[in-house]
Amino acid sequence: MKKLLFIAALWLVIPLFANADSQQEISKQQFGAKWPLSVPSGMVKCLPIGRGAVVFESQEKIYAVNGIAKGVARKHRFSNIEEIWLDDPEFYKIAEEAARMEDIPVEKAIKLMGGPTKINIAPVLDAGARLCNR
Repeated sequence: MKKLLFIAALWLVIPLFANADSQQEISKQQFGAKWPLSVPSGMVKCLPIGRGAVVFESQEKIYAVNGIAKGVARKHRFSNIEEIWLDDPEFYKIAEEAARMEDIPVEKAIKLMGGPTKINIAPVLDAGARLCNR
């Protein structure tokens, strides 16, 4: 029974470390204003789960980036990328203009617009996808 539990535990953990070459450090310094995250840098990884789970690791947390990683996030205890994904500042400029045009409070304009959009996550997602396609 102990042997079976050990094998099951390895089956859950090995995919997280089996492809250590599929990682790359990326940073705000590298992407400038296009950097979509509130942390200054981290490691983007492609894990051999499904067709490739793209995750971002920073400050001792692993965040699910693509749909595959989000689909197994609970099982592998990945954090939600929304925790560190920045709102797009352009959204607030548009909301202010809409509020001014409609003569309503900015908060109401934001609510009517469905809430803030995020900065494009493509720099992180693309870096991970390139790793998965190696």
